Amino acid sequence: MHPTERAWGLAATWRDCNSEEGLDCDIYKEVYLTKDLGQSWSFIEDYVYDFEWAYSKYMEENGVTAAPKERIFVVAQS
Repeated sequence: MHPTERAWGLAATWRDCNSEEGLDCDIYKEVYLTKDLGQSWSFIEDYVYDFEWAYSKYMEENGVTAAPKERIFVVAQS
């Protein structure tokens, strides 16, 4: 969940390549974003290792505006 926006959240799911398509790959993680408490989800990235919100409660409490609330850090395989 986002540190200051109650309706925002990030979630990950594991995906497996469809063997019927003839692809040779392992399972991988996809990341999704919601801004309405899970009523709808938007795809962010696949082949993700790690992810988190760039914005923190510390920033808000100390007047730091280094990152917009919407920014997400994602580490992914390219």
